[in-house]
Amino acid sequence: MRAIQLINVFVFGCLTAFSQNDTLNQSGADGLREGYWKIYTDLNGKKLLTEEGRYLKNKKTGKWTEYFENGNVKCYVEFKNGTR
Repeated sequence: MRAIQLINVFVFGCLTAFSQNDTLNQSGADGLREGYWKIYTDLNGKKLLTEEGRYLKNKKTGKWTEYFENGNVKCYVEFKNGTR
C-alpha cells in the first residue's frame, strides 16, 4: 500500500512539474502577448535586459521591473489593464 502511495505522489509530482506553462515571450493564438516576458534592447551589439513582467491580452499587468544599462534595478512598476 505504501509503495502505491509513493508511486502516486511521484507521478503527480512529475505531471505537475511538466505542466508548468510559464515560458518566456509567448503570444496566444490571437497574436496577443501573454504570460511572462523579458524585453531586451541592443546597445553597441550587447543584448541588455531593460524590463520584465507579465502580459495579459497584450497589456502589461502586475509588477514589472525596469533595469538600468548596468543591470541594476531601476524601479518596480505596478500595472493594471496596461496602465500604471
